[in-house]
Amino acid sequence: MSMSLDGTPATHDLIRNKKGSFRDTLDILNLSREVGIKTQINSTLMKKNMKDFPFILKTILESDIKTWEIFFLINVGRGIAERSVSASEFEDFLKFLYGVESNFNLTIRTVEAPEYRRVKEQMKETNSISGGVYFSYLREKTMELTGVDISVKVKDLNNGKRFKTLFVSSSGDVMVSGLFPLKLGNIRTKRLNDILNDSEILNHLSEKERYVGKCSSCEYFDTCGGSRARAFAETGDFLASDPICLYVPQKISARN
Repeated sequence: MSMSLDGTPATHDLIRNKKGSFRDTLDILNLSREVGIKTQINSTLMKKNMKDFPFILKTILESDIKTWEIFFLINVGRGIAERSVSASEFEDFLKFLYGVESNFNLTIRTVEAPEYRRVKEQMKETNSISGGVYFSYLREKTMELTGVDISVKVKDLNNGKRFKTLFVSSSGDVMVSGLFPLKLGNIRTKRLNDILNDSEILNHLSEKERYVGKCSSCEYFDTCGGSRARAFAETGDFLASDPICLYVPQKISARN
């Protein structure tokens, strides 16, 4: 079972638009633990709650949760009116996640942030984790709440190749992900296998040479590839570079 925690009690209730929602969530978490249901926490990073993640981490640790899934805001659906973090804050947050996963017995998954796999690869060669102003805040607040300095790397994290996802809605629409609004087809009118075989979108996504901008030149393409949902939401082209990624590929850096 997955439950959402998006900040301190005040922030969480504001985002969920329901007073007492944070308290109710903790009650359900305690009940699920009592009856033996494995539970993970889902959180969405946005400007509104970006300073609350050390508190969410503390709550997760106290609740003996082992899996934390972080969703990164894409401005679609009900998220259109919300503000996402900046590119530098995004990079700092990924380093925060690395520090957390390196220091705690916690599995972290990311949604629409494949760049986290790139950060894992980069961090293999360093013994400490550093970042900008936002990372410093997250580090200090985490140390205050948990007593752990996440800038000290305790263990290396395994990194896998880029994996493909598939989302099927309750109405049968098939998409690459729940935040990628372009439909591949509908299983109520066509077999799933046929949808996948015939999809022009999937064919384009599988061909690196079709990508536009720095993603097509990036040495981390096979492990990352950028968020296609964010690229589409912000540029209108799902093959464009992920606008929130600060990394400059070596090929481009060498040319410049």
